[in-house]
Order: sequence, then structure tokens, then C-alpha cells
Amino acid sequence: PEEERLLGTAAFRQKIATAIAEGVISYFHWFDNQKAHSKKR
Repeated sequence: PEEERLLGTAAFRQKIATAIAEGVISYFHWFDNQKAHSKKR
């Protein structure tokens, strides 16, 4: 199927890796903000 052929391309894997990395980074930013706010109280 078309999806499997797309998954085999380096560009598609790169796109997925970038999306995952951005999600992880934004999660850690959120986590740091939560920690910083809880310390102030």
C-alpha cells in the first residue's frame, strides 16, 4: 500500500522524527513551567 511506501522514504521518517521531537520539547517546556510555578507558592 501507499502508506508503507511512504514510511520507507527518509523524508517521511525525518518528518515524523521532527514532529516527535517538537512534541517532546514542548512537553518539557510545559513541565519546567509547572515546576517553576509550584516553587513560587
